[in-house]
Amino acid sequence: MPEDLRCLLDRCRAEESPAWELFTQWVRTRAAAILKAFGNLSKADREDVAAATLNQLFRVVRHDRICGSSNAEIHGYIRATIRNQALNLLRTRAQFPEIGEHAGWDSGDGEPRNSEIADERPSQDKRAIMSQQLARVHDLLQSWAAADRYLFLAKINGVPAKTIQQTLAQPPFDTRMATATVDTRFHRLRRCLLNHMEQA
Repeated sequence: MPEDLRCLLDRCRAEESPAWELFTQWVRTRAAAILKAFGNLSKADREDVAAATLNQLFRVVRHDRICGSSNAEIHGYIRATIRNQALNLLRTRAQFPEIGEHAGWDSGDGEPRNSEIADERPSQDKRAIMSQQLARVHDLLQSWAAADRYLFLAKINGVPAKTIQQTLAQPPFDTRMATATVDTRFHRLRRCLLNHMEQA
């Protein structure tokens, strides 16, 4: 365990790459130890749980939402997050057993029952990169005004410009604009998002 987890989290929020690497390595080590108690999870399942945990923690750390300030409190929060992710996976399995039946990862030793089954999922590194990119998108959206955030999300979900215009004119937005301006602003916000991702 790092000597001072709170200090490590502060360094992560400052986007120090070595801090993120240390945090990621530590979480993976804790996940490997904690998930030993879940004997019905394969090696691939444990990797998925670790990746999902990191994906969640990247966002939580960036927004300083980890409860506790001492090492014990922070460790307890992360341990609970890992266990919750494992339980979520098991609950999904129970509700949709066909997922486990076709996945081929049920031998108990972490190896596929059928060696010809290809694992087409992204690698752990790619999943970590994708989760960081999603976190960057999330942070950018949160930095926008509420009206811009609503306009952008409504537009990409197919809401007509006229409906967006009418919604923006009402509380809590109280923002009046022409219908044509809705499309113009959407394209500006979209370009802003693309430029932000290209700089990542």
